[in-house]
Amino acid sequence: FHLPLQPAQKLYGLSDLHLQDNLHESKLLHFPKQHRPYLGIQIQKEELKEEVRNYPLTGKVVQVEFCYTHIAQNDEEAGRPRNPFLFLAVEEQTGKLMTRYFLKPKETELSILSSFFLSHLRQQGRMRKIVSGNPWIIKALEGVCEEFGIQTELRRTGEIEAFMRKVENRM
Repeated sequence: FHLPLQPAQKLYGLSDLHLQDNLHESKLLHFPKQHRPYLGIQIQKEELKEEVRNYPLTGKVVQVEFCYTHIAQNDEEAGRPRNPFLFLAVEEQTGKLMTRYFLKPKETELSILSSFFLSHLRQQGRMRKIVSGNPWIIKALEGVCEEFGIQTELRRTGEIEAFMRKVENRM
């Protein structure tokens, strides 16, 4: 049978097979609403905020992502192998890799993202835009970027995807 669905409808299929009765029942249900809290980067000290506002605004567009690598490493602390989690930042215009950092098991994405953001501002000035395909990253940066006149954009990060393809091809 055919069920016309609108693209914006958030539905999922549920199938139930009753072996003893030889029946099969399928129905569509709405996705339950989920509210995931997004933590944002905040700068508390007014002196640091003023310092950041005075950093020069550059024309750079920076792509940032967190990626799992396909190289399993033995994690002695956890007692099992794990795939390292990698933070990447690439300058979009040149394709130049700005940062490549493997997170340690106890480090958080928010701490790594805020560390990169502040160190980049201090060393190279305020970028024009930060791009990521990860909505969590955009939400984490949105408030602080707005405060300092930096644009954020949620979209695919082609330069990072190309970098990860090169890494995977070398394995």
